[in-house]
Amino acid sequence: MVKALEEYDIGRPSTYASIIQTLLNREYVLSEQRRLFPTTMGKIVNLFLTKHFARYVDYDFTANLEDDLDAVSRGEKDWLPLMQSFWDTFSQNIEEKKDVSREEVMQARELGIDPKSGKPVSVRYGRYGPFVQIGTKDDEEKPLFASLIGDMKFDEVDLERP
Repeated sequence: MVKALEEYDIGRPSTYASIIQTLLNREYVLSEQRRLFPTTMGKIVNLFLTKHFARYVDYDFTANLEDDLDAVSRGEKDWLPLMQSFWDTFSQNIEEKKDVSREEVMQARELGIDPKSGKPVSVRYGRYGPFVQIGTKDDEEKPLFASLIGDMKFDEVDLERP
């Protein structure tokens, strides 16, 4: 990951450790044998950000903003117009995205109705991976949850193979 940060001119050597530690703390990645692997939650966050905030997670945007901030620290640029320009577009983007549903973010997919309970069945992503849910949070009874087992894949789950 450090090689990628260096290649795209993102961050500084002094910030690499804190970037990686933040990803680990938020459980967006796991570290195994000095390698980082994305978690399900990390993949969900990445998909959300690249879909709804593509400009801000673009390598060039990050590198250019760091260059601008360096220019501010050297006294070559005024910080107020830079931040105002950033905030104007960013706050507009936030406003446009405020109605994005949790289901869309978590990529919930309705499978149908459970024949035993008559409640809706869906497959969703959660912090620990994909799972099937019977019922909704609005039901009187708590929904039932089950993790996917074995080789089951999120996109292949249906009512025949929940």
